[in-house]
Amino acid sequence: MAFFDALSDHSQELTAKATVTAHPDYKFDVKNQASFARWRSGRTPYNSTEDGVTDWLHTATSVGVRLDTQGEWQLFTPYGLDDLFNGIIRPTPAHIGNPDAESKATSFLQKCPCLRLA
Repeated sequence: MAFFDALSDHSQELTAKATVTAHPDYKFDVKNQASFARWRSGRTPYNSTEDGVTDWLHTATSVGVRLDTQGEWQLFTPYGLDDLFNGIIRPTPAHIGNPDAESKATSFLQKCPCLRLA
């Protein structure tokens, strides 16, 4: 789960994580995209949740979903959904050659060998 709150502190992020991970069958992570640059040195701060999702390591995971004020689902998919639906692990343009993206891709393959590297 990603959100953007420039005024929040880390405790809000921890509280949200505790809430969404209370169910033992689901695994979630919660990150405030506004604070990302604070804990990742050398990173440019994001201006929105969309900035953060666009900069995620892999195209298949760069997907945002939310309910709008009318209760309708909105998708944010800066790289489309083809890689997600086809099980392809591909670094986003900013992370080609990034060791973190390569390590995470290896982790995905260990958990789900049916995935493919691009």
